[in-house]
Amino acid sequence: MDVVKYPIILIAICFGLGIVIQNYAYFSLSTLLFSSLLLFILFILLFFKNRNQNTKNVFFGLATYFLILSLGSLSLYIHQDFHAKNNYSNLEIKEQNNIKGLVVEELKSNEFYTKFIVKIDSFNQQKSSGKLLVYFSKKNPDSLFIGDLVSFKSEVKPILKNYNPDTFDYANYMENQNVYHQIKCFENDYFVGEKVKNFTFYINELRKKLVHSFDAHHFSVRTKSIINALLLGQKQQIDSETLKDYKNAGVVHILAISGLHIGIIYTFFNFIFGFLNRVKHGKTIKLIVIILLLWLFALISGMSASITRSVTMFSVIAFGTFLNRKNFMFNAIAASFLILLIYNPLLIFDVGFQLSYAAVISILLFQPFYQKFYYSKNKIVVYITDLFLVSLTAQLGVLPLMLLYFKQVPTLFLLANFVVIPVATLVLILGIIVLFLNFVYLPLALLLGKLISFLVEFMNYYIHWLSSFQEYVIKNITFTPFLTVGLYVLILSVIYWIYKPKNKRILYILVLTLSFQILYFFTKSETSHKNELIVFNNKESAISIFEANKITIFSNDSLIQENQSIQEYATAKFNPKIVFHPLENVLFFKNKKIIIVDENTIYNTSIKPDVVVIRQNSRINMERLILTSKPQLIIADKSNSYTSLKRWKATCIKYKIPFHAIAEKGFYKM
Repeated sequence: MDVVKYPIILIAICFGLGIVIQNYAYFSLSTLLFSSLLLFILFILLFFKNRNQNTKNVFFGLATYFLILSLGSLSLYIHQDFHAKNNYSNLEIKEQNNIKGLVVEELKSNEFYTKFIVKIDSFNQQKSSGKLLVYFSKKNPDSLFIGDLVSFKSEVKPILKNYNPDTFDYANYMENQNVYHQIKCFENDYFVGEKVKNFTFYINELRKKLVHSFDAHHFSVRTKSIINALLLGQKQQIDSETLKDYKNAGVVHILAISGLHIGIIYTFFNFIFGFLNRVKHGKTIKLIVIILLLWLFALISGMSASITRSVTMFSVIAFGTFLNRKNFMFNAIAASFLILLIYNPLLIFDVGFQLSYAAVISILLFQPFYQKFYYSKNKIVVYITDLFLVSLTAQLGVLPLMLLYFKQVPTLFLLANFVVIPVATLVLILGIIVLFLNFVYLPLALLLGKLISFLVEFMNYYIHWLSSFQEYVIKNITFTPFLTVGLYVLILSVIYWIYKPKNKRILYILVLTLSFQILYFFTKSETSHKNELIVFNNKESAISIFEANKITIFSNDSLIQENQSIQEYATAKFNPKIVFHPLENVLFFKNKKIIIVDENTIYNTSIKPDVVVIRQNSRINMERLILTSKPQLIIADKSNSYTSLKRWKATCIKYKIPFHAIAEKGFYKM
């Protein structure tokens, strides 16, 4: 019996499932090693017992898939840095820590800080491993660059896990990149040493040289940021307004190098090196050259999840084409999926990674069906039909994930794709040519650069115009992981019926549709019956009470109705009615008395509160408050200063009263 008879698709699925299970189950290393060894022995025994059989053995198949699942879980455990004994997080973290490390990545900056990932070499004079997120103040006299050896003396803090309820969890996002802590670096907190000229350094230098080669064209800032994103994967300079326009138009994927871009580049290289097919061993040379160029492009572009996924997949496709394998696409996708997860199992939690695979798989699954709509052999008609149907099927494939992560559906994505995809294709091809000509023949590069500038500005204008139709963007859609799985099951049942259309299978689709509706209403009912109080992580104090399918917001902020955090919280609660009231000194929630102490430091001492919320840097005597009121919990919201928080925290520790500082721990939920 041949192991290859068991398809790579199921092996890839099992490996991915093992990673997901480990992420939530937290099995110990001993458990994972024992189960993997036991399943491996069972696999070997069944393999030799059934190797001469021509038919598949069910038990051998189950042993194989469970072994792969166990190896997936083990892989995640091994790749999570905090399990290493010398990881800094397993050492004593002091109030001030001496850290030495190497700058390995630059992230998108904000108004006050540039952000970097630093790979730790030593932590408090101990040889250590791990990565830190560094917020480097823009007021510092120096700048950091990839390849810098740098020393810090700073306080190490966990990345804030919950900024506000039901908002983007940045801490979880960074955890999936093995980054768990952050430091803020100001003047006199750091020392920049020599540069480490390793492989990453030289790739970064090459990337910078390529980026600077466009300086001669004098592109506008917005145009240059789009070109850098399309060609070199550098999205850090794209302004928030442009990102918002592309998101509302449903084409934000254009700005992140993915399967579309790599497919265009692969086709372009295939055409350029087509002459090698007529040379002896030319096909082999062409395969090697194309794969090397694709991976060089991936390295220069930063090796993001979407780039590595796409280049891996097209490398497998190029190899399959070289072997003249037909119907190789699904195996190529599964192979790339498996290779990437073996290399880095944390990629499975990357949103871009999930969206990329969902879109490609959806296109391939629907392809045999939508090819029936080719009513003309005219190439232009076929291209337009392809563009329409590919966009539609890709959007259907990512729809559940879009609802889960972004809570909105841009209905104008077809109109956007009709213009953006052809224009982006031209910009990408012309950009590669111009990038080459920048170093070879600048006059021709400048001429083509004018065309690129026109195309990018036209694309930006068109997207901005489309995004102005806000009424066509369906926003604030409530969706949960269970609803996401339910919707995917429903979509797959429709695809199954398309491949094998039988009348009785329509009944299955109807049953699944009804089941999805029941799941939706059950989820909504469960949510609406939960009562909770939230102290928000806002600079201006805000407290909400959710009960009786209504959210009551208490705040003195005149702009609170436009607060994004409030809207996202309401969306997660299935958009109930929101009522706004001024912030009171006393609130009641589920038989608990809550007093709010503000800058006036006035409160009724006769009230024995269960919870005290302090705001606006109150000059309250914390010791007297604890002794007279005896609260069960003290909360200090984000409107208080760091020095006040530090003083109050020390007093609460002294009297063993739980203290929750919103600025340090995120929002508070009761």
